[in-house]
Amino acid sequence: MSAQEVILNSASEYVTWDPNEETKAQIASYAAEMNITKLSGVLSSRLEFGTAGLRGPMGAGYNRMNDLVLMQTSQGICRYLIDQLGEEAKSKVFTSINATQFRRTDITYHLSPCYRFDLQFCPVVY
Repeated sequence: MSAQEVILNSASEYVTWDPNEETKAQIASYAAEMNITKLSGVLSSRLEFGTAGLRGPMGAGYNRMNDLVLMQTSQGICRYLIDQLGEEAKSKVFTSINATQFRRTDITYHLSPCYRFDLQFCPVVY
């Protein structure tokens, strides 16, 4: 598979998975124009999760801050918790799912540790 085919496949996946119509349209537009340079610029690398969390410019693509990148990062954190804590992590995952629903309905919340020496989390709704 050529480099062009790889990036066009990546663009197709991105458009399929992205729930945000604006960023999805941007990637679809680059793909329709066959703008491999722009597609490579936004799809060929990913933001990295560091000590300050995810940071990067807002926009379409895997190396920008957007809905799809945040969803995939959250999925990765959930998988990591389950791998590390086993079945016990699922209560934490369910809490995260609940917090996501608050966000989707524009209710401000913070997910913070309830106990100083435990990893049990609970959402704080404002």
